[in-house]
Amino acid sequence: KLIVRIREEPKECDVAAIKKLIPSSEKWDLSITNSFKEDLERSDMLVSYSSTTIEEALNFRKPVGIYGGSLRYRHIMIKNRKNLRSPVYHLTHNNLKNEILNIKNLHHNKPLSNDELSGFVWDKNIMTKESFLKSLVL
Repeated sequence: KLIVRIREEPKECDVAAIKKLIPSSEKWDLSITNSFKEDLERSDMLVSYSSTTIEEALNFRKPVGIYGGSLRYRHIMIKNRKNLRSPVYHLTHNNLKNEILNIKNLHHNKPLSNDELSGFVWDKNIMTKESFLKSLVL
């Protein structure tokens, strides 16, 4: 099931217009009132183009599909996969359906591991705000 999250912004996105354009279906939900965290918790993956939601999903141990219609924009490079799973996938018009099915099969109810996330999220030993401020006031 697809969860479509929309932020209604004046002069940018009209939720009522989108509801009229997209046909009713049991295969998707329009999420307007849920928090991002609630939607992420009930998801197997996130599909985005360029957003902080990518980093948030990875910190929730959810894989991310970066989809921009082509491979022109790749702001996160994918490491060579030792196994079939990866934290980040590049999606295109040509591989969209197969790759989403592949991601679902590989990740459903199987959170990303620390090893898989290495290099994609901050380590736990990163300087905290408090330790950073203390280092400035020596």
